[in-house]
Parts: sequence; structure tokens; C-alpha cells
Amino acid sequence: MTTVAERLRTHLRNDATTAALVGTRIYVQRLPQNPTYPALCMHTIGRVEDVMRGTLAYPIVTVRVQIDVHDSSYDGVMALAGAVKWALLGLRDSTVHDCRTEDQYEYWDETLGVHVVSVDALVNLTEV
Repeated sequence: MTTVAERLRTHLRNDATTAALVGTRIYVQRLPQNPTYPALCMHTIGRVEDVMRGTLAYPIVTVRVQIDVHDSSYDGVMALAGAVKWALLGLRDSTVHDCRTEDQYEYWDETLGVHVVSVDALVNLTEV
């Protein structure tokens, strides 16, 4: 079964603006050792089942995915974070009902030596 993070990765790789900025350097769970920047790394940080609709054959859930945007320049990381947010805004398909972003945190990662913007995406979907 494809995870929500993997589905978002596929969607972002197919978005022309995001792909132009990051190429295929979109990872799930962790960055590779010595990555090329810019790069994205995402992982699921929460899942809530919609209790009101819990009796349906396929539950409706909201999944929170943290997307960490990495780049060596501040301008680059901000441009890529903006492209990611636009690409995910209103994402819908056969099982995804809605996608929105909220919470953004910016920081300098001393260990990696890069700027990072963490964006949370909330994906409301029917889990099949």
C-alpha cells in the first residue's frame, strides 16, 4: 500500500514548478547521505480517523505529513517551500478529498549546514 507521504512525493515530482526547483530529490523518511541540495524530505507525523464517519467501509482520515525543505541559500529554500505549498493547495484525486498546508518553521541546520523550512500538510482522504 502506498503511504500518503509517497503519494505526495509523486504529486510533487509531477508538478512542473516544484520539479524545476528540486528535480527528483524528494525523499520519504530521510535524506540520503551527502545529498545534493535543494532537496525535500517528508514523513508522516500524525493520523486521525474521522470518528463521525467511522462506520463507513473505508474510513476517512486526516494525515499530517511534515515536509522539510532543504537548500544552501535562504532565497532558494523559501522559493521551494512556496512552490511546495502551491502544488499541494487543494490537491484532490479519487481518494484525497482535500489537502492544505499549515504551520511553517524556518531554521538553520548546523549539522547539515543548510537552511530548512518545515511545512505541515494536512491530507483528508478515504483510506482504502
